Amino acid sequence: MAGQDAESRRRVASPSERATNLEDENSQLHEMVVNLEEKVSSLETEITVLSSELEECRQVVQEVVNAFGGDY
Repeated sequence: MAGQDAESRRRVASPSERATNLEDENSQLHEMVVNLEEKVSSLETEITVLSSELEECRQVVQEVVNAFGGDY
């Protein structure tokens, strides 16, 4: 196995192989970025929904407290 590692280190990729490898890596990275952007967008939507629900809960708590003559 060590011989194979040494062999692969000795072999130098041609410019076209390096270009192809870089293009593949760039494509993979681009796909990862797109996926992350979609996840961020989904999380932003979820945060907006949860914030709205939290505000509704606060209003209900305020109404209950007011109904019992308390101060919130």
